[in-house]
Order: sequence, then structure tokens, then C-alpha cells
Amino acid sequence: TIVDYAEKHDTKICFNAGNTSIKKGYEHLKGILDSAHVVVMNKEEASMTTGIEVRPDTKTEKFSHDVIHKDIKRMLQTLKIKDYQVVVITDGNKGAYAYEGKNFYFCPTFPAEVISTLGAGDSFASTFCATLYKHDKDIGKALMYGSVNSAGVVSKFGATEGLLTFEEIEAKLIEGRKEWDKSEQELNSQLEIAYKELEATIKKERDSKEKMINLQVSIYNQSRQMLNIVSSALEGVADLMKTINKISTKLRYQPIKAK
Repeated sequence: TIVDYAEKHDTKICFNAGNTSIKKGYEHLKGILDSAHVVVMNKEEASMTTGIEVRPDTKTEKFSHDVIHKDIKRMLQTLKIKDYQVVVITDGNKGAYAYEGKNFYFCPTFPAEVISTLGAGDSFASTFCATLYKHDKDIGKALMYGSVNSAGVVSKFGATEGLLTFEEIEAKLIEGRKEWDKSEQELNSQLEIAYKELEATIKKERDSKEKMINLQVSIYNQSRQMLNIVSSALEGVADLMKTINKISTKLRYQPIKAK
């Protein structure tokens, strides 16, 4: 078999599973998985192989907030059965994940206009494996290169039409970085403008509230003054009434002299 030949000639095996192999069951795959140095599957294939389903968000758990879903991490760990293996799971337009026993990796998809997805998985897997051993097992770089080549394939009609060389992939990444830097500068400028506008709005609201508070304090102080004046006036009226009552009482009981 190919596995026997690879082991005999000290050749690394990169296993990109397909539905036909997966449907034969995990025990059938285990022999290949045991010998594979790199295992690449899409999320559906990984779920079928491991029996692990990716759970949706619930009221108590928001899995979508994680960079890598907990269940995808479990799939990666389950598929890795040898210390030397690197396991990769692709997830359509969401990107790809990798695990080498110590660290988890995530790489988003490289931007592309999708014409056909035919050959996307194969181009990613082959480029990942080739890059991994060309660049001293740099998993991050291998994921990026795989993503770029896969984007090239989906942008053309046909499984091999958009395939790129290493030089073309690197050129695409440099171009992508320039676009990213440009977008980042534009975003930073927009954020700076938005921040200044927000700061001005907050200051305006604060000034408006301060004016309102000052007005309320002024009205309150004036009201207190008016209450003090009214209170003093009432006290004066009360004193006057007492005086009038005294005079009235005195006059009422004053004997009248007869003529």
C-alpha cells in the first residue's frame, strides 16, 4: 500500500480524508491516521469521524464568542493520535484550525470572489503540507499559504485553474498586507474622527447638564429666598395680629365714662 511504501522510504504522509473513507468507519481510518504526519479534514468530515457535533449557542453558553469553538478543539484533540502529528480542520468561509499537541491555531480565509468551490479543499491541504515542510514546520505560515492558494482556486472555474506557485502566494500575501495596512489606516482615521465627534457630543451633553443643574440650583435658591421672605412676612402678620388682639381686648373691657 501507499502507507507501507511511505514508511519503508521514510516519506511523510499527509492524509486528506474523503467521505468514502470516512463512511467505512473510524477503525478503517485508524490505520492511516496512525501513520499520517499531517491530517486534514473539513468540519463535517471531522464530525463524522469523531462523532463530535458542533453545538450552537445557548442562553448560558456563547460558543460563537470563542476564536475556536470548544467542540472543534475536541475534534482536533481526538484526531491527533500520535505525538508528531499536525491535525487541521477546515471550516469553509470561516477559515481553518490546526493543532500540534500544544497550541491551537486559527487562520481566516483569504479574500476572494468565489466562482466555484471545486478543488478548494485539495488545494488547501496540498499547499499546507508542502509549506509545512518547506518552511521548517511553521504551522502559521502553512495555514496562510493554504488559505491563499485555496482562494486562488475558488476564484476560477476548475479544480486546478487558480493554483499558485510559492512565489505567487508570497506576492499575494504582500499585496494583502498592503491592503490590510491601508484599510487599517483608513479605519484608524475613521475611529479618530468618530472619537472626536463622540467626545464633542459628550462635552455638549455635559455642558447642557451642568447648565441645567446650575439653573435648577438657581431656581432652588430663589425659591428658598422667596420662602424666607414669605415666612418673615407671615411672622410679621402673626405679630401684628397679636398686637391687634391685645388692643382689641383692652378696648373691649375698658369702662366707658358716662356723661
